Amino acid sequence: MAEDAHMMKETYRFINLSGSHYEVGQKLGERLREHKRLIPHFITGAFDAKGTAFESFKDLQDFCESYYSGFTEETEGFSDSLGVRPEQVAFYHKYLASRERGACSQFAVLPGATEDGSVYVGRNYDMSPAQEDLCLLRTSVRGTHTHMGFSMQGLGRLDGMNTEGLVVTMTGGGAYEAPILNRRAFMFTLAVRALLDTCSSTDEATDMLCEMPVYWSTIFLIVDRSGKAALVEGIDSKYAARYAGEGIQEPFFFSTNHYTHPQMVSYNKYINEWLMSNSQTRHKTLTAFFERNAPQITKEQIFTLLKTEMPDGLCAHYYSEFFGTLWSMVFDVTRGCADVCFGPPTHNPYRHFDMRKSFHDEEYEVLLPDKKS
Repeated sequence: MAEDAHMMKETYRFINLSGSHYEVGQKLGERLREHKRLIPHFITGAFDAKGTAFESFKDLQDFCESYYSGFTEETEGFSDSLGVRPEQVAFYHKYLASRERGACSQFAVLPGATEDGSVYVGRNYDMSPAQEDLCLLRTSVRGTHTHMGFSMQGLGRLDGMNTEGLVVTMTGGGAYEAPILNRRAFMFTLAVRALLDTCSSTDEATDMLCEMPVYWSTIFLIVDRSGKAALVEGIDSKYAARYAGEGIQEPFFFSTNHYTHPQMVSYNKYINEWLMSNSQTRHKTLTAFFERNAPQITKEQIFTLLKTEMPDGLCAHYYSEFFGTLWSMVFDVTRGCADVCFGPPTHNPYRHFDMRKSFHDEEYEVLLPDKKS
């Protein structure tokens, strides 16, 4: 441990959920109810439509339901188990919040760049632990694909893989100070959840995403088992996509926290100097990694990149500045499994999860070495 790091500890959770939408919401609420410290993170006061783009809570609820069928039912199960009204569920209020300062790095390595011809996705999620659920959920809703991913206020997802071999991850686009273009929208975490539950391919997921009114500055990475990938840069329901795989020469994709698509780079002027510098540093690290190792990239090299502290790697320890690695993931898309590190991989181990197998609910004590940048 570096001498200038303050060691923090957090408890992470792996939770299995299955059944109808209502039962999944109810079971999640029951599990979270066991940890009273978490409850204020998931519930809030009554919804006030004043100043929003919605006429009422019912209008907002129906709006979300129209893009993800079953969401209302799941919310009701969740709120019933916590003993509150659905309009007090914090997820519905999340889209009203100002854009939060977040980071993250993500990349896809396609068969043309890997030693074994497999498809891999790597990602580090960087933020403050105070802002996050710290819950990895394996969710099987009847009539949808089973998926595994980290949750945002229980009902949304920040990333994940489903049993069809589809992986969806994200990084913040960084333009958090840009004017809000569309207030009649929902947080990107509902979009990620909908894609994982309903889509099987990159094309299907990308088409669905680009029809969604998503609030926030977000860069989505979508990859399927066939080796096709899409990098979709978005801000407030405006999107620009690039593709790789299936005959397209570029065998890898990556993003940090600034835009690179020609249609989106004008939004980089809204990124603050500190984040832009940080994002460019990690972007250069990723560029050098692919230039140095492709087309013989190994899984071990991916692990090394993710667990090496920046600027030589992608791991960050600035938790009090909303830029600390809260989890790290390596998806083996070809084989349908993921290696997950709860906390930064500089101080915590990776744990293996196979999507074809079930796992017991578990808690993990995690070390977070907080530094000043």
